[in-house]
Amino acid sequence: MRKTGSVGTVTKKRIWDAAINLMAEHGFDAVSMRDLAAAVGIQAASVYGYVSSKQHLLLDIMEGGQRELLRRLRADVLSQPNAVAQLRGFVRLHIEFFLSRPNEVRLIYWGLRSLTPLNRKKL
Repeated sequence: MRKTGSVGTVTKKRIWDAAINLMAEHGFDAVSMRDLAAAVGIQAASVYGYVSSKQHLLLDIMEGGQRELLRRLRADVLSQPNAVAQLRGFVRLHIEFFLSRPNEVRLIYWGLRSLTPLNRKKL
């Protein structure tokens, strides 16, 4: 049962943010669903109302980061008038993305080794 006044989309975002920060800092294997629940301030069993497993949460985070990077690539880089401007935009986008989301980027790269072979193929 959800706490009075809680909002599902807000709680899910808080779980994602906690997972990104905890997993980037401690590693995927060192973070439990209990750790995520404690960081968000909910019961451990409640986490499963938002994510089916830690493995799927990692995959969702990685796919989300990649989708956002590709969205920005299409919008900000491919719209540039020539190849030189596109290359500059590509470099600028990557630097800005990496600097604005360091834990997410770290998790996207390091998380590959924690994905199951089947989930790795989905990326």
